[in-house]
Amino acid sequence: MSSYSLVSVNDTNLEEYLRLFRALFPKDSHTTDPAKVVGYERWLVCDQAGAFGICGIYGLRQYPGDIWMDWYALAPERRGEGLGKAILNEMLAKAAARGASRFLIWTTVMELEGTRLAQFYKASGFTQTAWPQLAYNNSPVFTFDKLLGGQPCCELSKLQSEDWLH
Repeated sequence: MSSYSLVSVNDTNLEEYLRLFRALFPKDSHTTDPAKVVGYERWLVCDQAGAFGICGIYGLRQYPGDIWMDWYALAPERRGEGLGKAILNEMLAKAAARGASRFLIWTTVMELEGTRLAQFYKASGFTQTAWPQLAYNNSPVFTFDKLLGGQPCCELSKLQSEDWLH
């Protein structure tokens, strides 16, 4: 596995983050409602050659103790190097350091095509839940969750679409 570092997104590198976001998620343009989130952290995934991925975590004010994964992707040419698992583990450690009891990921069918992503999260200890009543860009929503310690703030079924489909 090659080395990498997570560099916090700030005013000086925001354009690089946005460029990568648009390249990695060309069909998405949604932004996060700052009134709903707390502790938003975004990072560029970098090596000596520059940035090649993005990731982040955030919490929702209404559900303390839960930390959600923000947009997360690596450039296609960097996939398969073992970096995805290492970066996911680093985000899990950052969430645990913030006192999170549960780490959550939401995604859609279009992102799960081929089930490769679902297998990746399940192999990392996550449980998959389908939300057939919800949709994002006309695709059903799935969540993956992993307990980090302690009791989660609520059952997954209590989460409302307007709370976490921001």
